[in-house]
Amino acid sequence: TSGDGLYEGLDWLSNQLKNRG
Repeated sequence: TSGDGLYEGLDWLSNQLKNRG
């Protein structure tokens, strides 16, 4: 579903922020 894709994007984004930090 589109909702699953949205949460996948949020998970990726949170990982990107953690890698930056």
